[in-house]
Amino acid sequence: MSMSRTKQWALVLSGSAIVAACVTNQLTGTCTDNATCPEWPPPGPADTGADTSTDAGPRARCEDLGADPNNCGTCGHSCFGGACAGGACLPVRVADFPGATGLALAKGGVVVTADIYSGRDGVYYVPPDADGGIVRLSSDRASAPSTDGVHACWILGWRQISCSLLDGGSPMATIDEMEFLQSILVHDGYVYWLANFKSTWLRRASLSGDASTTTLVTLDFYSNSTALLRDGDRFFWLTYRSSPDSNVVFEATFDGGAVENLREAAALGTRWIRDLAVARDVAYVSIDGYEGPDASEIGGIYRAPMRGDGGSVTPIRSQSLGDSRLAVDPSHIYYTDGKGGSVHRIPIPATNADGGSIPALDGGPETMARGQGRLVGIAVDDRFVYWVSAGEDGGLMRLAK
Repeated sequence: MSMSRTKQWALVLSGSAIVAACVTNQLTGTCTDNATCPEWPPPGPADTGADTSTDAGPRARCEDLGADPNNCGTCGHSCFGGACAGGACLPVRVADFPGATGLALAKGGVVVTADIYSGRDGVYYVPPDADGGIVRLSSDRASAPSTDGVHACWILGWRQISCSLLDGGSPMATIDEMEFLQSILVHDGYVYWLANFKSTWLRRASLSGDASTTTLVTLDFYSNSTALLRDGDRFFWLTYRSSPDSNVVFEATFDGGAVENLREAAALGTRWIRDLAVARDVAYVSIDGYEGPDASEIGGIYRAPMRGDGGSVTPIRSQSLGDSRLAVDPSHIYYTDGKGGSVHRIPIPATNADGGSIPALDGGPETMARGQGRLVGIAVDDRFVYWVSAGEDGGLMRLAK
């Protein structure tokens, strides 16, 4: 049986029967033949399936996959309060944050830090339903937030960390650091941080005791360490090695306060690296640069395997992106274009890197949003992509995945 390009029948197997799903004209995005979308989400124990005002059973007839916010692009794809246009969910401005400096996931919502502009300086917890009230955790002019679902911490200036309970209240701890702070990570009741001055130190303090500092790692001849993150029980960070000259990804695991398996997981060359994300033993990095005749001068998104002895660094998006920020979920690497003010994602392989080889990418870049200003942070959870922009018109945006 032949199909025209303007009309396709989507068939869904339901039990032993085959039923029509949303039947869509591929050119106009409109449904045909009064097809209905299957119920989404599936009914709970209390659902009867009856077509009443309180229990509608299957969704109403699908009128337009190009504009239906509950069936945007495909049946069951909800924009969670956002609009749908052209079969894609549109970003929602959750809150204004002039001078935003950072973003971190927190209990289904996010923590945002802001600086510079009066009236919105501080640290804020934005719950999943922002209408329920945004909690101001601090009036500090802060940056680099991190949370573990209970605590939130942030950097003050260059040499101080402040922390509080995520639900608000008085600050729990203020930690003074003699060296320059670059990045922090809150995990399981501790705050970890990278300090730099000719060497690098990885330190931590408990958030339930006296906040005394413990040095976990000292790296001589390594400096400018940043992008501290965790993947499972492993910690990773970017650092610069002076001899031989290279940026590297470090990996470490901890048994209590003892360090295990500290190693250089990937060597990344000498270009200016802005951010790091890790997925399935592959390091993804954003590299600043400028477009020139020498390919080594071009920035973009690069990846390198971290198993065995590692492997070569290869580009997956060669473009001058400026201060590009990264986030990752099981299916995509997300990145911001710091120059163009846009948000993108690229599908990543579903299998792990094996030694020096990485499985092929599953597709090219997809643009998710444009015209977003100077982007300074991005994060993803199961439902949304979040980002924040700086400047007087800065704010927190959210987009259904």
